[in-house]
Amino acid sequence: MFAPVGSPIYNTVNAFPFTPGNIGDFIVLEVVCESSVVSCTGLTSGSVTWRTLVPATLSNGNYCTVFIGVVTSTAADTGNLTFTGTQPVINFTGMEFSTTAGYGAVSLDSFGVMPATSTNAFPALTPHTVNELYFGYAYCLGFASAGSTPGFTYSVDVSSNGACWNAACANATQTPVWANTSGWGGLAVMLYEASVPGGSVGGISGGGPATVQGSWHVISPAVQTVNQGTAYIGSGG
Repeated sequence: MFAPVGSPIYNTVNAFPFTPGNIGDFIVLEVVCESSVVSCTGLTSGSVTWRTLVPATLSNGNYCTVFIGVVTSTAADTGNLTFTGTQPVINFTGMEFSTTAGYGAVSLDSFGVMPATSTNAFPALTPHTVNELYFGYAYCLGFASAGSTPGFTYSVDVSSNGACWNAACANATQTPVWANTSGWGGLAVMLYEASVPGGSVGGISGGGPATVQGSWHVISPAVQTVNQGTAYIGSGG
């Protein structure tokens, strides 16, 4: 079971301050670069051990990267981002969650890219079991306004960009809807607690042999361009 802990981490600058809540929790953090050339490829800090969950992926002209990290200390910390070139304008949000299964069991089920057209809906993701965690964040060309999709918590940062999450998704397609219609650039991920940690794709743990559905063109080991839609990485047969 997942549960949110504390408040979101918002910022638009590198070397950002934050303080984790509990040892053993994990933080999901998405960085959106307002650039189709330069992407974010790394995140380090002293109190959290980070890895890339979804490598840099283009979404409506913005490179988006999702990181996940396990909390190893509750000391006040500073996060440091690295980029493939000169740092562009960035926006990011992270959220801490607890897990009853332990961080080693937390696995990526699927992720989705914001649609190419203006919409008030985040990517539709379908969990393969109950109580999965949906987390999404997107740069908004207008002003994000919280929606009311059951089970979801909405959060708008100081730059009027939007994040939302549901830590206990039903076993049905999840499509959080916002109150406004605007242009977005961002990703959403669906996480689950694997009963037996197994295979991996790009360092992402899975509940068995990992499978990938969909297609992308690999630009470099750290950067990929995904067709607008959903790519799935999860337990395979």
